Amino acid sequence: PWRDWPTGNRLAIAAGGFWPNLDTKVRLDSSDGILGTTIDFETNLGMEESKALPIFVARWRISRRNAIDFAYFDLDRSGQAISDVTIRFGDVIFPANLPLNSFFDSEVYSAAWSYSFIHRPKTDIAFQIGLNIQDISVGIKGPFGNLTEEADVTAPLPTFGLSFQHFFTDKWSIDARMGIFAIDIELSSGDFSGEVVSLGAGLGFDPWRRLGFRFGMEYFAVKLDIEDEDWAGALRYDWWGPTAQITFSF
Repeated sequence: PWRDWPTGNRLAIAAGGFWPNLDTKVRLDSSDGILGTTIDFETNLGMEESKALPIFVARWRISRRNAIDFAYFDLDRSGQAISDVTIRFGDVIFPANLPLNSFFDSEVYSAAWSYSFIHRPKTDIAFQIGLNIQDISVGIKGPFGNLTEEADVTAPLPTFGLSFQHFFTDKWSIDARMGIFAIDIELSSGDFSGEVVSLGAGLGFDPWRRLGFRFGMEYFAVKLDIEDEDWAGALRYDWWGPTAQITFSF
């Protein structure tokens, strides 16, 4: 029966860590339409360029060819710096040589349906369609809280892609995933346009029937132009780095 195949697990739950290198650029325009300054949060505001964060993923194989994937991770960062340039961020102008505190918080939820057009005992190749929800908050504060500006946005980003998994033996496997999508959507909450790129590859080792490990690399890039009641401007960020996970299969 296909449930006994290495590719046929009914449910797989994984938890682990992600150690991404980060590149974050944000622009927040004023309420009267004046373009804000494009800020590099790592270079201009002293935010850390890498940070460890936990990740949680799951896959439920409903039938031989149909599965649903879930993922969640949360990245909270803060920075302190003295900017050497004047920054216009929303309706506030932060003069040069002013000590600034900043934060960038990103909570990501994703769900995708997968259809395996090739599903064999040791190989699975699937098409994926899903939704990636980015819940993002940013802010800058001057000394003593005299100058403060914050913004937040929830961006529902559709995703399309391909996934691949192959078992060399019952214990060793490789996997890869690719999703590339250009968006231009109008919602009641706001308008979003831009590009989303998601890439990943990994090596799996399953020493026991129900317990295994995965080591991989992940890349995620978002380029968005936003017209929202809480955020008018742009968002650009790249995350890439290694992951390590422990997987429980049922």
